[in-house]
Amino acid sequence: MVKLVQTQLLGEKKHLQAPPKRHLPTQTAISKRPQRPATRDRNSGKENLPPAAERKRAADGSPPRKSIRLSDDPVRVPIKKPAPAAAAPKPAFAAIPKNINKSIEISRKRSSDAIEFNEDDNYSFISNDNGSPGSLRLKKRTKTSIGSLPSPPRLTNEEEAELLPPSDLLLPGVTSYHPRAVKKRPLDPVLAEDIERCEMYEESWLSAQESSVAQLLNHLLAEYSPTPVGKNRLALRKEFLSMYSAAPFPVTYNRVHASLLYGALSIAQHILDKSSVARIARPTNANGQYFGWGADVGAREKFMELFVGSYEQSALITALEVIVGREMFAYAQPGESEKKVMDTFIERYIIKSEDILSSNPEPAQKNKKGSKAGGNTGEDEDRGTPAWLLRRSLLRSFMLILLLDKAKSRGLLGRQCLFQESSTHKSSTSVLKALARLLLPSFGDIVKPLSHLNYTLEAIQDPLSEYDYTISNLAVDMRDGVRLARVVEVLLHSKRRTSLAVGRNADEEDWPLSLHLQYPATSRTQKMHNVSLVLSALDKADGNPNYIDAKEIVDGYREKTVGLLWSLLSQRGLGLLLDWDTVVKEIRRLEKGISSSGSDKDARIDMGLGGHNHIGLLKNWARCIANKHGLTVTNLTTSFADGKVFEAIVKEYEQYLPSYAKDDKEASLAVKLRGIGCNSYFGKDPDA
Repeated sequence: MVKLVQTQLLGEKKHLQAPPKRHLPTQTAISKRPQRPATRDRNSGKENLPPAAERKRAADGSPPRKSIRLSDDPVRVPIKKPAPAAAAPKPAFAAIPKNINKSIEISRKRSSDAIEFNEDDNYSFISNDNGSPGSLRLKKRTKTSIGSLPSPPRLTNEEEAELLPPSDLLLPGVTSYHPRAVKKRPLDPVLAEDIERCEMYEESWLSAQESSVAQLLNHLLAEYSPTPVGKNRLALRKEFLSMYSAAPFPVTYNRVHASLLYGALSIAQHILDKSSVARIARPTNANGQYFGWGADVGAREKFMELFVGSYEQSALITALEVIVGREMFAYAQPGESEKKVMDTFIERYIIKSEDILSSNPEPAQKNKKGSKAGGNTGEDEDRGTPAWLLRRSLLRSFMLILLLDKAKSRGLLGRQCLFQESSTHKSSTSVLKALARLLLPSFGDIVKPLSHLNYTLEAIQDPLSEYDYTISNLAVDMRDGVRLARVVEVLLHSKRRTSLAVGRNADEEDWPLSLHLQYPATSRTQKMHNVSLVLSALDKADGNPNYIDAKEIVDGYREKTVGLLWSLLSQRGLGLLLDWDTVVKEIRRLEKGISSSGSDKDARIDMGLGGHNHIGLLKNWARCIANKHGLTVTNLTTSFADGKVFEAIVKEYEQYLPSYAKDDKEASLAVKLRGIGCNSYFGKDPDA
């Protein structure tokens, strides 16, 4: 029984134990707290209103409500409860220990005035309305910015000294520790022996070989198969004038002129009346001059596009000046384009014939038939009429086409193309038929009546004449066989290279392989045909020692392609790249200061083998320059690996370098080598 009583007393003690002592908030903290909505006090039955609501009630005349004071502690104020109907008799307990009663009495007599709350505390005391002890709740902490946080304390000098490494790691006289940078160890020197398979030691070997071969082949193709370029315009105009004044142009001019007046090319009056020329045949000025067919804007634009959009600009300008007999750019405005000047020239002298009409300023008179007569000249009775303007335009257009055709067929343009690459017309006959469809739509085939007048055209532009043989990517550019055929033609016909040089006319016999190529080679079958044709020609000339198949070239086998081209260059191309007599003379000049007894003899032996031992000449030349600068050359592979021999060669011929590399004393070796024509793979520092 005693144990049961003690257990009940302990439970009552835990229930009556008061919360920990806290400080009540100040009046300032109370005013800063957010206002809560009005609540109703259970004890007094009155509302606890915020200050704003209380002021509103006062303004309305309502009596003020009594608010509960903060000092009214619910612990000290007893709550009056109705007495129970019948109190149960209390059991008789044993004596309670004094210490328990004392603690209960202290907890009931704590004063509310002694409780203080702090704003920085994390807990707040919340009282219950039923008079039971209050509870503690967490306060919502305000957010703080990073800038408001206190900065970390700095280390003092003593603390920093403690963090230093031990004194045995510091050098004498050094107060702080700084780790020394480890010096990079250079690469070990390359072997002095000759390396035959360099591709096994260098990752970029294949790319370097492709770049070198492409550079050498581009030099050969530019020299012996030059890109079509135009000639000097003044020199070309003299040649055009000389040819236009000779046969058959004067006779052909008179025949075409007579045929347009009275022959098969004359235009019937009923055809002229039904055309657009008759509908717009009205005077354009006070003198009664007719504009003619040029008033049709669409026909005029098509006429200009036929010539300006088909022929090369330089050749067309020269031919127009010769046909009209006037200089085109004499009164050109500054900044005016050549195309605009040319369009104006064609409109004035080919369409309107202003140069001929200006010689007879008298107005045209009507004859009996009602057509315009231009005066007493005796040449054309209807001078100045639309029919006359149409005949003059046709006559000059026919002679312009004939002049350009003969200039190309007789070789006055050299390798320059007659037609533009973007033009739809690639022959003189095609341009003539397009002109007839535009101005003479009633005629069927105009070539036949003109052929009776000794007017024949023969210029046809082959697609290969527009082909750019410049090699940019060796693995791709050789796959269609067109560039490979031109390289083989240049190398196999090196004995006749004077006929392939710049300024000479290349006959069809100089390009025997190009005549049988299929171009454009868009399918694999066409590419196989072209490459097989080239390789069969090499087999007959013993130029394919490795017996490379056409399939390997078409599929882009880079190693096979480079090997084939290097064998061609070493066998037949070195004689085209270098003048070996000059190399022998240079070796003898360098050997004057070097005691070498067999150098001249070796040079004579190399030249006596027909140019097949050119490697020996190149080695002797490099050895002479290297000995002059204290270097040694034993081969053409590892002796050049460190770049010192290249640097010695550049110093020997530095006076012949371009100005930008000569004036800059600190220019790198790669810049100087590129200045004398080497590609970017030469002069690279292997240790860089």
